[in-house]
Amino acid sequence: NRSVISSSQELLVTLKGDRLSVKGLVDICKVISNVKEMINPKIKINGMLLTNYQGNTKNGQNALDNAELIAKQLGTHLYKSKIRYCAKGQEAIDKADFVVRYAPYCNSSLDYKQFVKEFLEMEAKNGII
Repeated sequence: NRSVISSSQELLVTLKGDRLSVKGLVDICKVISNVKEMINPKIKINGMLLTNYQGNTKNGQNALDNAELIAKQLGTHLYKSKIRYCAKGQEAIDKADFVVRYAPYCNSSLDYKQFVKEFLEMEAKNGII
């Protein structure tokens, strides 16, 4: 992880929003902070993307609330796009395939496509592309 982070200028952080993911995010943020301090002072978090989102559940709303709070604490933003949980997405993981290739019209694929549009629009707005 440290090698990949060290060689990057910007990071996109994905987050499920559940308790274990939040704990993992704390750990990875420590690595990012150490890399920024010792190796690459220019590194920054581009934004955060909420994955496996189940908006129609209390856990889903808690995940969204957690992600918004964490993004604010890290001085970044949470992308508006959310990647919804779907069974085809999990099947793609099991098959070691990309969900957009495995099931191009499932909720997760549609959400990832929407996220790419949002990401590229933001990069263009910021003069990156």
